[in-house]
Amino acid sequence: MGMMPPAGGPPSHLWWLGRRRQPDSGPANSGLTGDPGLELPPEDQGPKDLRSRWLNLKQSVTGTSAALPRVLRLVWDASPRITLGLFAATAVAGVIPAAAAYTSKLLINSVVQGILIHNTHIPDRQQFTLGPVHTPVFTSVNAIVFLAVLQLALFAITALLGTIRNITQQLLQNEVAMRIQLMVMEKAASLDLSFYEDPASYDLLRRAQTDSINRPVMMISTAFGLVQTLLTFITMIALLLGVSPLLALLALVSPIPAFIADTRYGWRGYNIARWGSRLLRRMNYLVSLVTTDSYAKEVKLFGLGGYFIERYRVIANSYYAS
Repeated sequence: MGMMPPAGGPPSHLWWLGRRRQPDSGPANSGLTGDPGLELPPEDQGPKDLRSRWLNLKQSVTGTSAALPRVLRLVWDASPRITLGLFAATAVAGVIPAAAAYTSKLLINSVVQGILIHNTHIPDRQQFTLGPVHTPVFTSVNAIVFLAVLQLALFAITALLGTIRNITQQLLQNEVAMRIQLMVMEKAASLDLSFYEDPASYDLLRRAQTDSINRPVMMISTAFGLVQTLLTFITMIALLLGVSPLLALLALVSPIPAFIADTRYGWRGYNIARWGSRLLRRMNYLVSLVTTDSYAKEVKLFGLGGYFIERYRVIANSYYAS
């Protein structure tokens, strides 16, 4: 496979990086010379009005929806069983909050019913019905104990599901990381030498080797988390409709302020992270020059340790001050 043009899109194996808005240009800058203060932080290019925000949201949803099936295919090919396990644990965790809330309601009603039975001497009989499911007939005390044990079981299931999700996500991360590393190595082995001499192309390869290892699993975990949130939201709304339609309406409206804040500041965070990636790479390069054995002889021979340390300090001060 020949060299890819530096100004073109990402290689076919590196599709998960998405499109670059503007390719980096100019001479290669390792950070050993030059003024890092010339690289100013990016201006806020996010949407300004309501129409722009809506268009930006529509574009983001469209782009994410287009990339999600390909990312899911990558993760699925890495390990189908672990992917199914992560989805199952996430989906079950989505209905647990509504079940715990409904159980709490029954427990409170049972306590009130027990007090009423004690004061009025009515028959001490309670039975719970959930659709076609009917529990045995309990006394008031037995009903309270049964619901308390059920509540405890739900809490235990929640903790167990959290542990299962953490384990499956870590296992899936390992499988996907190995698969992506092999894909990047195969692609790098087929590139021409001039690909590495172009700063934009080389920076793309380094991002694929470092940043893209965690991104697919994070994206799938976020998508599964949205499914969990949707299940929790639907089941809780169904419970609130049985109590008060006004509470259900408030539950529908309450997430809007947080959504507006996330869309407003998420764009700024992305721009800052994108701007800082080159400076952070240069800082890591200077650290490797001073601390690894590969360059120790040359650094000691030419007395460059103090110079590299000072360059690191200059770049770091510029990065954190901006």
